[in-house]
Amino acid sequence: MDDERNTEPIPRYQMNWAEFKHHILETKAVRRAGEPIYRGQCNSSWRLQPSLQRLTPPVSHDSYVASIVPEAYRLLGGYLDADLDLAKAAELNRFLGVLQHHGFPTPLLDWTRSPYIAAYFAFSDLTFASPTHDCVTVWMLNATFTVEFFRQHGSVAPYEMVTPHHRCNSRLLAQDGLFTRSLSEQPLDGALAAGMQEHGHPGLLQRFDMPVFEARRALADLALMGLHPGTLFPGIDGACRWLKQAFFMENTYLPSPRVQALLAAVASPHRGGAME
Repeated sequence: MDDERNTEPIPRYQMNWAEFKHHILETKAVRRAGEPIYRGQCNSSWRLQPSLQRLTPPVSHDSYVASIVPEAYRLLGGYLDADLDLAKAAELNRFLGVLQHHGFPTPLLDWTRSPYIAAYFAFSDLTFASPTHDCVTVWMLNATFTVEFFRQHGSVAPYEMVTPHHRCNSRLLAQDGLFTRSLSEQPLDGALAAGMQEHGHPGLLQRFDMPVFEARRALADLALMGLHPGTLFPGIDGACRWLKQAFFMENTYLPSPRVQALLAAVASPHRGGAME
């Protein structure tokens, strides 16, 4: 594991899949009081930015809540197993969670209490696609501690925790999931980095980057832990995803763009500026 912190003030660790598992076990980061939460992203260049903030042109939060969410509920409410009062924050958050898990833009970011479930989501998009980047990232946020830390320093954390009831959202239960809701126009990592630098605490948010060629090894390992589409996406959709992965995922080496370039250079008839 490379402990060099490449992006200050956010600690950034380069490691392979085996080192990541070892780190999780050694730090006893799984299931403890005040535990951290985790998010997996398949591209290490991506920021912690909810889908609503990535829209072009941008949509203001106020107009989103006032106009778009009520219309979405009018059209989708019949699919839910309970009536919701969107004027109540808890029920609004519950509906936003449902929208988030079905691909609709929201101000939420998905997180999980399990580092291994986060790793699944970091690697899973590479199952059938050639990578366009060298690393995936698992983010670790000391969520509850961070909110209290900002409060003790007379400021407000740039997010709020959203933990809607699992009713109406079986995926949330299966994925041990919860959300953050951004209170800043910045991506969450940028807003937290500024606060960490101001208050002098480097450990509120950390990231672990792993090479994309570990994807097939990691996904096979996670499947042995019982973490695969059949368990993380309850219903026939998840079952079909799992069958697709089981029957059609190649077990071949998955080179990153950097490795692809090196292989192409080795295979080229022009080496060292001279033709062989």
